[in-house]
Amino acid sequence: MRLQWQKLLLLGVFGIGLTNTLVYVAVRSTTATNAVILNSATPMMVLVLGSLYFRQRLSRRQWAGMGLALAGALLIVLKENLLGMSHFQFSHGDLLVLAAGLCWAVYTLGLRTLLPGLDPLVMMMVLLLVGEAILLPAFVAETWQAGGFHLLSGPIMGCLLYLGVFPSVLAFLMYNRAIAQVGAAKAAAFLYLMPAFGALQSILLLGEDLRWYHVAGLAAIFSGIVLGSLSRGTVAATPRPPTELSAAK
Repeated sequence: MRLQWQKLLLLGVFGIGLTNTLVYVAVRSTTATNAVILNSATPMMVLVLGSLYFRQRLSRRQWAGMGLALAGALLIVLKENLLGMSHFQFSHGDLLVLAAGLCWAVYTLGLRTLLPGLDPLVMMMVLLLVGEAILLPAFVAETWQAGGFHLLSGPIMGCLLYLGVFPSVLAFLMYNRAIAQVGAAKAAAFLYLMPAFGALQSILLLGEDLRWYHVAGLAAIFSGIVLGSLSRGTVAATPRPPTELSAAK
């Protein structure tokens, strides 16, 4: 791990320290719909940056699958208002959402540059420590402005515990593992499942009605992921010289 501390530092900055923070700040000055729509550009950023940095050639089938999944995600977000994009208004918060997507793309591709042999739990601990060190000054400043620490209620503590365990640590561990198994491009395509799962949870947990655009959007997303996964255009991680591999063990 000592040979890769600089890479881990950058991954902690972009993946833990910046991505979610930029989104949380962005939603203060933009709508949730705008945030979801612009966040849908993240998988495309992964493909474009991957093709530039790793010089990988992507097949037409892979681009078509990504486009189909994107169309399904937008259909769910825009619901029946298919012309809603024409009323899209750009704000300062929207730029932050795009910046967050770019940070996540850098994090996703950065995982491919790590040498093998690094324990996933150790790597996750290092990334979290780096991210927390970056966010600590902002946390102290907000706590000071709020008048110090306050005792939180049980439900709020439960929500914070859920956010800290499931969407944070476990999600990162599984995503990191997915990158190692199937590559950045294929793993990034599954990000389109976030609006799909959000719609399903709204139906199951909040009692919202199941509409045609939910079914059509889910079908498009899953079809696009399958189409992209069947593509042979994804290039495996860049091979490493034997000297580097032996040094990493």
